[in-house]
Amino acid sequence: MAINDMRLSLDFVDHPKVRKLIRKAGYEAFFSLIKLFSMAGKIYQKGILKNLEAGDIEDLCEWHGEGGKLIESMVDVGLLEKTEKWYEIHDWNQHQPWIYYSEVRSEQAKNAARTRWDAVSMPNACGEHTISNAPSPIPTPIPSPIPIPIPECKKKSDDPESLRLATLLLEQSRVHDPKIAIGKDKQTIASWSKDIERLVRIDKRTPQEVEDVIRWCKKEGNFWIPNIMSGKKLREKFPTLFSQMTSRGKSNQRSLKRYGTETGDMGVDDYNGGKDGI
Repeated sequence: MAINDMRLSLDFVDHPKVRKLIRKAGYEAFFSLIKLFSMAGKIYQKGILKNLEAGDIEDLCEWHGEGGKLIESMVDVGLLEKTEKWYEIHDWNQHQPWIYYSEVRSEQAKNAARTRWDAVSMPNACGEHTISNAPSPIPTPIPSPIPIPIPECKKKSDDPESLRLATLLLEQSRVHDPKIAIGKDKQTIASWSKDIERLVRIDKRTPQEVEDVIRWCKKEGNFWIPNIMSGKKLREKFPTLFSQMTSRGKSNQRSLKRYGTETGDMGVDDYNGGKDGI
């Protein structure tokens, strides 16, 4: 999955390896080093520069100096390692754990979501009875954030998938404004789910397409964050949203195609920072 941030120590610029690199290849090499870390966060989350020769890495780092000088210097000072197959960034997993373990975090989140929504898809049970087997005391202190409850199924025609997507839309909206529809979770989700159900049933959009658009339009910095605040608005603007999302995705794929990826995909994730800097 793609990462939006990386963590560097406050002492990074004074690190002995960085100072040696600058002495060997100049200040442009420092810029190229930062560029390498940035591209690794986007494409090579494990720090292994697969399928890249020295010249390819220097192109990736926007190095304009003598060919081979940058890679030779990075290896000499210990910032880059040459293995039997590829070049690797030294101790990447220790210095950038948030990036390195992003796939593990993503899989854990998917499993947790799958477990939560499996309960909703039980055909003969209402939401209240699928969340837990029996009442239990409220823990102290109360966990934060408190998950938004799925509305209780009142009739067989209620669509669990639409309820799930409406809940996702509310959750993603509250990332940017925690007080949206505060105290009216069930009513809001029930109302939004009706428009999302029509979006799937009448407009022939798949649930996965709807989920992808919700996550995309609520991504940090997206123009659509304050403009999609209901199921009705999501359905109304969906053709535009889907078109922009897919066109930007294709553009990014074209620009990164020559460098390849380790995982085959680039997702979206927020960043809280690792503990240590390189």
